[in-house]
Amino acid sequence: MKMLTLCCLTIILITTFTSLLYSETTPQLQLDGLIDGDGIVNLDRTTKGKIFYQDPENKILLIDFKEVSTKLTVVKVTQEQNILMEDKVGDMAIDSIYEVDLSNYTKGQYTITLVTAEKEEITKEIAIE
Repeated sequence: MKMLTLCCLTIILITTFTSLLYSETTPQLQLDGLIDGDGIVNLDRTTKGKIFYQDPENKILLIDFKEVSTKLTVVKVTQEQNILMEDKVGDMAIDSIYEVDLSNYTKGQYTITLVTAEKEEITKEIAIE
């Protein structure tokens, strides 16, 4: 009985590990050709997936890490070149959903910047009204 339990547990662990390993190497969004000379992705162009989700009341912004083809290391919120929030996210899973609480910010224009492990930047302009 112990041998059967050990065998089943081993199969479950191998299957889980293989699934996780595969999911981290499967790109969801190819950034090639979207990056300009400054290393900034123009999100106005057509992409294969949606990275940013903002609620209608401008209280929460969700960032879908799975839609980026490479590991993200930093999430920043800036306003007129001033960094208001910077979070190191390199230890988060590649399929994480990251939440930015916008209720802490006053009305105005903000830039959300995602920095990849390759030092590329993905930006999104948002307005809080």
